[in-house]
Amino acid sequence: MYSSHNSHKFVQGDMMKTERMKEKTGNYFKGQAMMEYLMTYGLALIVILVVLGILATVVLQNLQPPETCQFTQAGLSCSNKKHSLVSGPPANAVNLIFQLDNQEGRSIDISAVLCSNAPTGNIQKTSLQTAQARLSRNVTLAPGASAVFGSSTGVTTGVTYGGAATLNCYNLDTATPSQLVLAPNSNFKGSVAILYRFQDDLVGAPDKVAVANLGGVIEAR
Repeated sequence: MYSSHNSHKFVQGDMMKTERMKEKTGNYFKGQAMMEYLMTYGLALIVILVVLGILATVVLQNLQPPETCQFTQAGLSCSNKKHSLVSGPPANAVNLIFQLDNQEGRSIDISAVLCSNAPTGNIQKTSLQTAQARLSRNVTLAPGASAVFGSSTGVTTGVTYGGAATLNCYNLDTATPSQLVLAPNSNFKGSVAILYRFQDDLVGAPDKVAVANLGGVIEAR
C-alpha cells in the first residue's frame, strides 16, 4: 500500500506533467499563430510590392511622352515612318526630321513648316507666316507622295528652313521665338505645322494650315 506521503508525491508528479504538457501545447499554438501571422502579412506585403511595381511602371511610361506625330485633321500623315528629334547643331538646339505623306487625293504645295513646343491649339496661320517657318522654295507633293523634311533628300533636296539647313524647333513661350534647347534624352512635347495650298485652288484662295501633335525623346546627333 502507498503511504499518504507517496500518494502526495504521485499527485504532484502528475500535476507537473500536466503543467508541462499545457506549457508545450501553449507554445505550440503560439508558434502556429506566429507562423500564420507571418504568412498572412508576408503575403499581403508581397501583393503590395507587386502592385507598387506595376504602378511605378505605368507612371514612368506616362511620364515619358510617346513617339507621336499625328495630324489633327485627315488627309496628311507623319506617322508612317518614325520621326527624329535631334539635339544640335548648334549645341543642344532641337532639330526635327520627319516624313510627310499626302493622303489628300490632290496635289499640294507646301510653303512653310514650323516645329515648336506649342500645343496644336496655339498654332495660328500667323505662326507660319514668319521667317523661321518659311521654306526657301515650295515643296510639291502629288497624291500619295511623300517628302522628308529636315533632311535634304528627294523633293526637299536643297530646301532650307528659315535660311537654315536643318528644321529647327522653336520656343514659342517667349515674346520673340527662339531656338528650343534641350539636352539628349530630354522629353519633348509640342507640335509640327505646315502651311500649304492645293495646286488646283483658285488664284487668291487662302493658304491652309495643318497641325500635328509631336512628342518623343531627344536623341544625340
